[in-house]
Amino acid sequence: MNGVDLWAVCLCSRPSATGAVRALDAISPLLQSKETYQNRLPKVTQDNPEALEAAMEDFKKRRTAAAIVTLAVTGLGVTATTMAYMMSGADDEDRNKVATDDPDRWTRFARFDIGGEEMLSIPWGFGLGGFAALGSQMALKAINDKMTTKQMFGNMLDITLDSFLPLPVSRMNPSENVGMYVLDSVTPSALRPMIEYYMNVNSFGYAIYNNRQSRNGFAYTGGDNIPQAYKDAAQLMNEITDYNVDVSPNVLYFFANNYFDGWSRMLHSLRETDLLMSGESKADLDTISKATMVLDSFISKRSLVDQREYSKAEKEIKNIERRLTQSMKRSPEEGFEFIDRNPEAPILVESYKEIKKQLDKLAKRKNDIRTMKDLTPKMKSEELEDLKYFENALRRQLLFLYEDSEID
Repeated sequence: MNGVDLWAVCLCSRPSATGAVRALDAISPLLQSKETYQNRLPKVTQDNPEALEAAMEDFKKRRTAAAIVTLAVTGLGVTATTMAYMMSGADDEDRNKVATDDPDRWTRFARFDIGGEEMLSIPWGFGLGGFAALGSQMALKAINDKMTTKQMFGNMLDITLDSFLPLPVSRMNPSENVGMYVLDSVTPSALRPMIEYYMNVNSFGYAIYNNRQSRNGFAYTGGDNIPQAYKDAAQLMNEITDYNVDVSPNVLYFFANNYFDGWSRMLHSLRETDLLMSGESKADLDTISKATMVLDSFISKRSLVDQREYSKAEKEIKNIERRLTQSMKRSPEEGFEFIDRNPEAPILVESYKEIKKQLDKLAKRKNDIRTMKDLTPKMKSEELEDLKYFENALRRQLLFLYEDSEID
């Protein structure tokens, strides 16, 4: 296989490759100096003063145009994000929904608050659309006080690779786990879902399924955003095999979405339509979008900031607990010295343990509700929404303590 054939294979490896190549062609004058461009001209042009002058003048015009386009599209991303922020409503804690949204989800989409928990997601597009996505990350850094510089640059690297490299790079944030990012990027597309399932991390960096076994089994632990068809299928498989096949609906949805995307969308849309028409599911925007293949691509759930920040705080608090325990084990003097330097540490650790117990009780209650056959999806959704409210209230309680604490 020669170089041309290899490049052709790379180009055919993803639908966005054409956009990437065109974008590179559009901005190529910005990526080379005048001297380099001149040296690459045919010798007949270099030896002809008039032809050389015309070629260099054309290069200058294309370079100016490329700079204008790049700045304009980047500015479009900044403007769209700023508009989304200004038009957005507030959550139950009076926080702007766009300002507290997950910046990782803006790498491919501009997200607009449309009320409730739903967001309207408009794709930036590949190629030059990547500059708009880069602009959005800059704007989000200015309005989102939870976004770190590390996260911003990680997302910007992800956008750059996805928009200008005609290869199926991972959607994971490389700043979170470089090893997984590289492994997910180099794995062939056909095998990638298998690797992601083994790691329990999808290409966006989120857990595919809850790996904690509950007394009800994995078949009854499907996420609330998973279409009902996969929950029905998982429970049916579990029951007709005398409870031997116990697979999470999240796993079924993950593999169906990766290998049979079109067919699976048609099937679960029909199931959602049936539930909607029979009145067994809530007639809200989320359910309606799942029942229609077109809307399902543009409507998504808002990312809950308390849930994200709680996960980060939990890691830090566990680390504080480990340090406190180890200092006490080494000697009482070292332990009391640690507490003297960090008097809030024991209170924070004990508060976390107590809140974790309550969260575990709520999680158990949610799983119990999901297994109740006498409840319709609509009734389950309503009860789960109430429990989610209490969960977020508990998370905020811990976050207030964590953010007010000063531990070295």
